[in-house]
Amino acid sequence: MKYDAFISYRHLERDMFVAKRVHKALETTKIPRKIQKEIGRKKIDRVFRDQEELPIGSDLGSNIEAALREAAFLVVICSPQTKDSYWVMKEIDTFIEMHGRENILAVLVDGEPADSFPPQLLTDENGNLVEPLAADVRGKNKKEVKKKLKTETLRLAASILHVDYDDLKQRHRERQMRRNVGIAAAIAAIAVAFGGYTAYNLAKINEEYQQKLVNEARVIAATSLDVLDDGDAKTAALVAMEGIGTEENGRPYVTDPVFALSQALGTYNLGLNLEHDLKLNHDVNISDFAINEDGNRVISVDNNNKIYIWNLDNGECTFKKPVDVVEEEDDSIRAVGFAGDIAVVASENYLRGYNDQGELQYEYAPEDGITFAKVDDFGKYVAIKTAYYDDEYEKHDYVEIVDAATGESLKKYDNQTETDFGATMMFDKDGKTFYIEHLPGNDEDPNYATVIDLTTDDMIDIPVEGGAIMDVVPTKDGDVAIASMSYDALMSYENAPMHIYKCDRKTGEIKWSRDVDYIGGALSTSYSHIGSRILDIDGVEYPQLIINGTKKMYILDLYTGEDVCSFSTNGFIQNFMMSGSSQLLFVGTSDGKLSYYDALTGEVADDGLVDVSDSLIDFDIKNAVFVSSGFRSPNLMVLKFKEDDDYLAQTEMETGFYGGAAVSPSGDTFVLQTSNDAASNAYTCRVFDTVTGEEIGTIDIDGGRYGKLYYIDEDTIIFPTYSGTVIYYSVSDKKTEEVKISEEDLISTDYAISTNLKYVAYGDDKEFYVIDTQARKIIYSGEVDFNFWNIAVSNDGRTVYGIDVYGKAYKVNAISGKSRPIFEDYKVNDIKTSQDDNIIAVITEDGYLRVYNWDTKKAENAIEYYGDQYSYVEFSKDNNLLYLQGDDLYFRIYDRQQDKNVFLMSNQINDLSYTIYDEEKNQLSIFNYTDMYIIDLNTYGFIDYAEYGRLYIPQAQVIVSAYGTTMTEFNVKTQDDLIEKVKEKYGDAKLTELQKLKYLVQ
Repeated sequence: MKYDAFISYRHLERDMFVAKRVHKALETTKIPRKIQKEIGRKKIDRVFRDQEELPIGSDLGSNIEAALREAAFLVVICSPQTKDSYWVMKEIDTFIEMHGRENILAVLVDGEPADSFPPQLLTDENGNLVEPLAADVRGKNKKEVKKKLKTETLRLAASILHVDYDDLKQRHRERQMRRNVGIAAAIAAIAVAFGGYTAYNLAKINEEYQQKLVNEARVIAATSLDVLDDGDAKTAALVAMEGIGTEENGRPYVTDPVFALSQALGTYNLGLNLEHDLKLNHDVNISDFAINEDGNRVISVDNNNKIYIWNLDNGECTFKKPVDVVEEEDDSIRAVGFAGDIAVVASENYLRGYNDQGELQYEYAPEDGITFAKVDDFGKYVAIKTAYYDDEYEKHDYVEIVDAATGESLKKYDNQTETDFGATMMFDKDGKTFYIEHLPGNDEDPNYATVIDLTTDDMIDIPVEGGAIMDVVPTKDGDVAIASMSYDALMSYENAPMHIYKCDRKTGEIKWSRDVDYIGGALSTSYSHIGSRILDIDGVEYPQLIINGTKKMYILDLYTGEDVCSFSTNGFIQNFMMSGSSQLLFVGTSDGKLSYYDALTGEVADDGLVDVSDSLIDFDIKNAVFVSSGFRSPNLMVLKFKEDDDYLAQTEMETGFYGGAAVSPSGDTFVLQTSNDAASNAYTCRVFDTVTGEEIGTIDIDGGRYGKLYYIDEDTIIFPTYSGTVIYYSVSDKKTEEVKISEEDLISTDYAISTNLKYVAYGDDKEFYVIDTQARKIIYSGEVDFNFWNIAVSNDGRTVYGIDVYGKAYKVNAISGKSRPIFEDYKVNDIKTSQDDNIIAVITEDGYLRVYNWDTKKAENAIEYYGDQYSYVEFSKDNNLLYLQGDDLYFRIYDRQQDKNVFLMSNQINDLSYTIYDEEKNQLSIFNYTDMYIIDLNTYGFIDYAEYGRLYIPQAQVIVSAYGTTMTEFNVKTQDDLIEKVKEKYGDAKLTELQKLKYLVQ
């Protein structure tokens, strides 16, 4: 085995503190000579402890898996938070899969064993309870922990060495005693040098303290990203602020919390995706909520009948009020909603209106109280259902219509049937018609849905089958749709038919009816079962009635009831909403997912899934703001299409972005590769002025290559094409020029450009051509005795590297045309040139990348790397760093002098296209088709990220983003800019003491 042990731990400060000391203690354990002879080894050789934490949902990197495979023991640092670490759980599962459970050791750092040990350690492969081998280092403070570590790490070492703990402990004591005698003898000598030592020691302490602050900032940043991933952007920003280094707080500047803060604020967002923004925390679980029409306010009620009003711009709770007590009984809340700026609350005894600050605007006490209530979704009315007993003690019920803005009672409508009104009520958009269900409470008594014309006071009672009405709604063609089913089946969670009726709103005549399947279940709590719309797509009308069958959506023809399409879901459908401008349906399910479906085909839309939370009970969308509640959750989740509107320029292009981008040496202009039909390799490349964002030129390229366009000087852009032509474009005079290697367009060529952009080499069957990009002509050409599959060219243009289809590599003298085989021991996938023509990178099929030096004729580095001609390999300007992305799609940076990887991205990304280096800041930006990342090469931490970022212009400190036909330029946000944005968005908000305790922020 390569490692004696692999240490797995959650990257929290306490767990990291113990992990580091266990690591050091194991690797420095002194084995007494007698035991050395018995076991045949002098020490514990190597212990693996990873420094980086992978994000939730990612795969373990190849280096982590390799280390687990080569580890004899797994040491798990255990605390109550360990089980919440996706990474640690995955490492345990991977080790068990590779080696079994016998060689797993636990180190208890906090909490009780049952709460802290991962479940895999508490049972064997048959599910029987077991007691893991464990060391206990719990203590009140670090001093106590360090004291226990001295003895408990011996227990771990004994297990790893397969020796008796008592023997190792005794020998260790004897060795310590001999060492103490030596120490005592040396004290006098040490005292002489004490003064110099003290100065040195103080410097060392300060250095260690600064490193502690750096590490703490990184942990805070990781916590911030976890909080953001959990859906709370505001708290994530406040957590990140705790790690930001400023002159005031004395913290050092660290990139990680700056990056985390940028992510929490949605910097450079284009507003294309629904993203988590706020988590509104209530005292107890939520029972009801409503959003205003503008989507910037929420009123909510918890299970203790406490009312909350929230500002969705900053997450502030502007009002919180316990329910009233009326005659020693809680005045329970029946419904909440909005009438313009007024928050409306209907309780058992009162209807009240409040402003944002909770100041009472009106109060109305209905004569007979309130049994059920409904606040109009459009803010015009409140419907109150109530009942009373007459002088002969007969029960009567009625519905009262109240003005939602003033609390004025407008009309009352008595129930015309013997079956009580129920809780399901609905107003149409224009406020002219009201719909209400009846609730017999059984399947024997007759049941109805009542339609009331509020302008004429006409009432129509429509009889339906089944004792439970699931929904009653107006349809887009002016009728009414009703869903009903068996009351007994509904209450016992049974599967049963749900009856759908399409009726004339004025007469109650049934135009059509049909049944759909209803899947019963305890988590089926939706109150939305019918939706209606008439879509107009490209002049074609699609009349739809949409039915929620709890685990299946049915899209029916609104006019006939015939099937259009249907689709099933994994979780129970809790709510759904319809787009008014497209065929999309937004479907929220009990498993916490919001999915986008195409209602014409039943298919999930591209990128049509949002993880809202662990569970979902209800949701609403107003003005593109999404708010949801979860099962037994005290939180409301708020998602928005967050757009960073602080941009320099925004331009609409005639064609959409597809490809690559390049920036001039001065940064004054840049070019984007766009296309309406990228499959044809036909592109329109658009040149922009960086300062104004104005489009200043276009170039049409036929046969171009995705992402391959280059500035060779301030005024000239080149576009090598597949057909053997290099196209030149002058930015100043907007003219093009071509250099062809053949009069005829070729179809079997491969080409490469030198690292310094001075030469383009083409390989066409057995012929090669080298074009001088400055002279704009072919300077070398020749014929070889192999067919080019891949090609590369040196920076002086005099050497061409060729690879044939069988993986044989050749070095070609471009002047003489002579070639010779190279690297004959390997099948070569690709060759990449560096800044120095004597150094090349060779990708071989045995899973390695070798950096070869022609001067020494030796491979200076052999790097485990699985890649081919489509993988990404680039040398830094000093040739020391390698920027790599292989078949595993993890980007990494390899330091040739240190002979090791110094950066590994924790998540896979799409194929890399190009990089841009900022020499002044020593930062690297990397790009693929969908993302841009900026990496600080001083600390190897992330600085920035922009989804759909296409260019970073160091000279102007500008990020260029493009999606579809829209190009947007942003100024790069500094740390000070981000801090100012936090103040602008959240004011003086700070973490509470409880939050600091929860997130371990000191």
